[in-house]
Amino acid sequence: MRRAKKEGSVILAALFLAAIGGYLVTSYLKATLLERKLAEENYYSGSAKNLAEAGAETGVLALNTNNWSGWKIKGNEAVKRLPLVDVGNNLKGVITVKVDDRFTDPIIVSEGRIDLPSGKTLKEQIEIDTQPRALFPNAITARDYVYFYRGNKSYNVIKIDSYDSAKGVYDPILNRNRNDGGTVACKRMYTYSRTNAEIYGYMATKKGKPASVGRYGKVYGIDTPYYVKMDQSRIATDFKASFPDKTAPYKKYTNNWPRRSSTVTYNGSLDRSNPRLYRFSNDLNIKSWQTLVIRNHVALILGDDFWLYGKVRVENGGSLVIYLNDDFTIYNTGQIITKSKKPIDFILNSVASKNGRAYFYFKSKPEIFGTIYAPRAYIDMRGDNYTGAFTGAVVGDRVIIRSEYRLHFDEQLKNYGGESPTYTIEQWQNLKPQEMVTLIP
Repeated sequence: MRRAKKEGSVILAALFLAAIGGYLVTSYLKATLLERKLAEENYYSGSAKNLAEAGAETGVLALNTNNWSGWKIKGNEAVKRLPLVDVGNNLKGVITVKVDDRFTDPIIVSEGRIDLPSGKTLKEQIEIDTQPRALFPNAITARDYVYFYRGNKSYNVIKIDSYDSAKGVYDPILNRNRNDGGTVACKRMYTYSRTNAEIYGYMATKKGKPASVGRYGKVYGIDTPYYVKMDQSRIATDFKASFPDKTAPYKKYTNNWPRRSSTVTYNGSLDRSNPRLYRFSNDLNIKSWQTLVIRNHVALILGDDFWLYGKVRVENGGSLVIYLNDDFTIYNTGQIITKSKKPIDFILNSVASKNGRAYFYFKSKPEIFGTIYAPRAYIDMRGDNYTGAFTGAVVGDRVIIRSEYRLHFDEQLKNYGGESPTYTIEQWQNLKPQEMVTLIP
């Protein structure tokens, strides 16, 4: 009897231990499966985020190439679902991209989605605020070099600074609306002996390349102590820049310049983004006794040289954009007059296809308000016996500034992306589940 009780106790103990062991094994397996499930979800959640990023790049590319093939367009909105993406284990990823306000202030929302076998859907959304890529981020931007060259005085001083046209005109007499944003950026910078440059802003060159503003030159700002000539906090050696080429809009028929008329008026459109086009297949030569008057918004497409001995007058409220395939020269008698005194109202674009193909010479006495975008051109701006002045911004391949020249950069140009702007990412954020939107109804 005692033996039977003893054996029964052993069996009960064994069963108890087996039950505990089974519970532990089951708990371990459940924990392992749960951990594996969480690891799998984390993995595919990362994959969904990568899909969303790929979609965002597709949206930026469509904006910058203006190619909306395959997109569903509704007004100012475009939506596209990309082909399915294999993310492994026989699972497919879905990418959906939406671009709002395509023509004004584009916002991109991109979604990456993966449906798991368990029935759970993993979804990641990215929202991107864009901004136009500035064509004129500096007073002078040169693909190769900037050269401050001699004039007729023993020691010439070239001065570069900035102002804000939204606050009015630059006032050199009372020194009002004068700012320290007159930046010069280039690969190399040279200064001829007895010539000095005063840069009231910043200087950026490429590391290891020459950089000089002359023996008595200065790089300084409003917060620079008076005794410091070269403010090292305003000097950088990390110059990098991209220079997208310009192309002229298409116009089939050409115009003939009326050589005998003293005043020629071109009337444009009321839409700045869609100016009226005039095309000249040969030279445009405006004589000293001639005046070209621009009303509203006009674009000139020039197949050859532009010689300006006379006047170009842009009426207040109007604008003139020029696409030039060859050389430009404005002589001592030449004038470019913008009634608004806003540089954005006169834009001179070079559409030359090779570096060094075009030469731009500015010999005008009166101040010019305008912008020059010629990243493959040689640009020569000179004061000669006079103090020449240019208010706006300059982009070139090689830029030479001579004599007692003055250049005032309009800081409003930092917001200008061109007639057909390309976009960069201003802000990028991952949306929380409660912030996500429906991209395709």
